[in-house]
Amino acid sequence: MQRNTIQKNSSKAHGDKTIFFVQKSPALAGAQKALLRLARSINGWSPILITSKDGWLTEECKSNGIPVIVHPFPSSRSLEARLIGNRLFARSVAKQCRNHSSDYSLVHGNDHIQSLTSLAIAHALKAPSIVSLRTSRMEQRDFFKYGCHRHARIVAVGHELYRHAGQWYPSSQLRLIEDGIDAGEINPHPICAQAFPRSVLVLGSAEPNKGWRDVVDALAHLEAQGQGADIEFVFLGNDCGKDVYKAVGAERLKTFRIRHLPVTRVFQDTVRAFELAIHPSHMESFGLALIETLAAGVPVLSSRTGAAGRVIDSPDFLFEPRNIKELAAKISGLLKDFSTAPTMVSQAQDIIRRRYCTSRTAAEYTRIYDETIGLNT
Repeated sequence: MQRNTIQKNSSKAHGDKTIFFVQKSPALAGAQKALLRLARSINGWSPILITSKDGWLTEECKSNGIPVIVHPFPSSRSLEARLIGNRLFARSVAKQCRNHSSDYSLVHGNDHIQSLTSLAIAHALKAPSIVSLRTSRMEQRDFFKYGCHRHARIVAVGHELYRHAGQWYPSSQLRLIEDGIDAGEINPHPICAQAFPRSVLVLGSAEPNKGWRDVVDALAHLEAQGQGADIEFVFLGNDCGKDVYKAVGAERLKTFRIRHLPVTRVFQDTVRAFELAIHPSHMESFGLALIETLAAGVPVLSSRTGAAGRVIDSPDFLFEPRNIKELAAKISGLLKDFSTAPTMVSQAQDIIRRRYCTSRTAAEYTRIYDETIGLNT
């Protein structure tokens, strides 16, 4: 059996208020990056991560002086065994949490998948809990199956999730808080290419709902119309164990070229090597990769998902998700006239500065934390 471990930073001073973040997977992904930014930015609360194993997130937390509790999370197919496992898990974790004693404690699950374990830990600590809803494909049955309604506060990360959750469970417990990025991540020197680039980045992953195949379908459509060109499309993200070239049907293409890059720890440095990105996702609760790419100074042609329609002001850079012909038409239009790209990025960055910075996100969470424990009613 894996030994339960807790890693502390000797310079960490216990405050009067402690927030325990529950995030099962420490792997590099949008939810983990959003959590790290929040943990680094909240004021008046001492953050501690509870996770299942070491990984990218634990490394980043430790480098930022954030204590980490590592404990294998329970897993079982049957509901009864899962609930028993949660109770045993929570008791063991709670013993380690008490090493970080404070006047007030709060447990925060970072998605509905973490809801039941968060509730169990909160019960063992006799502390209130909140949960953030992040999964764009979440359904009503998931909301209740994972006990999201049992938390003192429910945060929807994205307008669509907020609307759906409000229909499932109309309650003053529900709040909308979108993710943010650090102000220092906004590149003050956006890409200023005047012509369509010879290499284009495609954001997402090989999961079908991320829309990678839609891009190839659109390129095949352009080739059939005689608009093919010697342009490389670089798919950046998790291959999900698939051969990306085959998964997207790249063998159909005659002139356009396809390449894959795996997930990178230096995302913004990677995207800055490109002068255009495509974000073809079918559904997003928020779309952090889109915001990060625009902040890096790179124009993005995006499906109207998540925050895209609120951060991109130019119709030349938006298309309806799954609409292959519209995506092809937008690529064709940019091939002919790319002159509006610099203005599009500058406008998007202005919106990001006003609406999507971590400082604003952290302030909103801090108010909810204080409200939940009765310090801001």
